[in-house]
Amino acid sequence: MTGDVTVLPELSGRDKPGRYVCALLTADDAEEDTTSLRSPSSFRLVIVYDCRDFTACRAYSSESAAWDDQEGKVSGARVSGRSLTRRAHAAAVVSRGAVFWRVKDAVLALRLDGTLEATLEPLPKDWTRRYGPPGVETRVLAVSPDDGRLCVVEAGIRDQSFSPCVEVRVVFREQSGGSGGVAASGKKWNEWASRWDILKLQRPSSDCYGSLTRVCPRGACEKSGLVFLAAAFEATGGRNCEALYALDVGKMKARLLRGIPDPDVGSWCRFGSRASFHGYEMDRVAYITALGKRDGKGNINITMDEGDIYHL
Repeated sequence: MTGDVTVLPELSGRDKPGRYVCALLTADDAEEDTTSLRSPSSFRLVIVYDCRDFTACRAYSSESAAWDDQEGKVSGARVSGRSLTRRAHAAAVVSRGAVFWRVKDAVLALRLDGTLEATLEPLPKDWTRRYGPPGVETRVLAVSPDDGRLCVVEAGIRDQSFSPCVEVRVVFREQSGGSGGVAASGKKWNEWASRWDILKLQRPSSDCYGSLTRVCPRGACEKSGLVFLAAAFEATGGRNCEALYALDVGKMKARLLRGIPDPDVGSWCRFGSRASFHGYEMDRVAYITALGKRDGKGNINITMDEGDIYHL
């Protein structure tokens, strides 16, 4: 993480997209040369958007510093711009030569091998609005740390007596078929190949004495399989006490993340918040280096405060 910023050429006039979703592809996402990235620092930005009477796709390459000459037409499925840009669905996950987005009660899969073939894969019916009031997002796309399979993680309140608990379900995507499995026929999401558990949450403080009032997924880390869960408890004075947890999908354990400023936790826990985020992962050496500043002799000076500890 260098802090460098790339300003992309503007798409204007007839080339200007309407509502869109995007995915950032790096060399780590390359599979069978689908991203055509030669340098570890190179990247591609893929955008999918609603264009007149079809769903369009366009890509920017950092190596050519330009957008594709023409937009591609996504085949196999069409999704409205409104469905694409729901804030809870906007985060993309790249897995095995394809990029995926949540779209209502389905998953949109787009191949990156040049065909731009897409499919809309329905989730199991019994997963439809299982938890929470209408409009509350309880699911997030993730990648299993065990075998790299794409999965959907769902979390909801399962308060048991005085022990705050969440019910977590994970449904996995079958990987048979062509590149990314997108071309394969048949049901891709199998409710019988799911994982289920009830997890006890550690209360963030002694003031949080009451029941859980809300739980919602707020983002995922593709490599480690960690999913961020925001939760709120009844607290003294009639207020809510918020906390953020890291859910390990492989071990099915949730760990309280400490040291996060209260205003940030509160914004992430509100159902109507736009503060969802996508986890950025780095090794410890890279993380510590990112905190440091070079002096005139080229040495790295590192200072850390409480705000630096809410990493994973």
